[in-house]
Amino acid sequence: MSFRFIHTADWQIGKAFAGFPADVAAALREARISAIDRIAEATVRTAAAHVLVAGDVFDAETLAPRTVAQAVARMARHQHLTWHLLPGNHDVHKAGGLWERLIRDGIPQNIRAILTEKPCEIDKNSWIVPSPLKGRATGADPTLHMDTAPTPPGALRIGLAHGSVRGYGSDQTATVSIDPNRAASAGLDYLALGDTHGCVEVAPKTWYSGTPEPDRYPDNEPGFVLAVEIAGVGAPPIVKRHSTAQFDWRKAAVSVSDFGVTATSFAPFRTVAAPHNRPSHDTLLKLTVTGRVSPEQRHGVLGELKRLEASHRHLDADLSGLALAFSAGGLHQLDATSDLKQVAERLLGRAADPAAPDAAVATEALALLLDLAAEARGEAA
Repeated sequence: MSFRFIHTADWQIGKAFAGFPADVAAALREARISAIDRIAEATVRTAAAHVLVAGDVFDAETLAPRTVAQAVARMARHQHLTWHLLPGNHDVHKAGGLWERLIRDGIPQNIRAILTEKPCEIDKNSWIVPSPLKGRATGADPTLHMDTAPTPPGALRIGLAHGSVRGYGSDQTATVSIDPNRAASAGLDYLALGDTHGCVEVAPKTWYSGTPEPDRYPDNEPGFVLAVEIAGVGAPPIVKRHSTAQFDWRKAAVSVSDFGVTATSFAPFRTVAAPHNRPSHDTLLKLTVTGRVSPEQRHGVLGELKRLEASHRHLDADLSGLALAFSAGGLHQLDATSDLKQVAERLLGRAADPAAPDAAVATEALALLLDLAAEARGEAA
């Protein structure tokens, strides 16, 4: 009879999401907790009774006890499942650390913290061969022991580890390196890895599941768990992805060169705002805007960005590539006798001088001044 399980990793529960507004950060933190429920839903669809978490269950060793307790309670709620938790480089197992506190405080029977390299049977004739991390950096491949780790004859051998394989991983200068041929050398039927946040097969019988809930603007494929089925010893595993993400972190670019002021001028922004993988209120958008525009056109761009910001969970707009085409006539919206007009003219002179060391600063200052003037006119109207 085949053995089925869910492979996941890099939950990083408790991640602070510093740099985001407080409400957005709170929603992102909650999504990492609620991902446990979405993983449980995947087990129902795939008839799996075991969830293998390949490291970085928690984002740090020093989380608030309430955060850890919330994660434990959420797993305990799904009593039909057994959760097998492996320490990674974010939540290493060390004396007096998070894992010892977790065991001391007591955990439900359906949660198993895997804190030693000793192989353990998780189902009839199915064994985990684990490599829990005890430090953020290791001097040797932590999976080396798998080659000689004993399991009963004829048993399925499932490796569980956290680290970088052949350039894959959260850091290209890997502090924990794993041999890409470990599954073959250790006679593993499957090697479940964590560390990189994208879902990828890196060698035969060797997969990264990626994080079940994205936490950055990705170039890989986060937001999945892997449903794995192994028919028997030596049989190739059948691996299928299941989406578990709540939030969509999306990157896009808009060029506004030769930007006009017609009714169709903002079409590129409307295209960006069109429905994608998730509804816009569950989308975090990183938008790069480039081109060359007049002050009035730039104000129109800013208006479109405000609309995008209002409809999305979060907008991160990069305007560093949006150049301004100024002319003295472009300052007509300022009162000819005002101090602002005089300041703007001086800034225009600096911005128009390519030899001026502060030309870029003057350009940005002039853009800000005109933006404020445009907003003031709008308020007055």
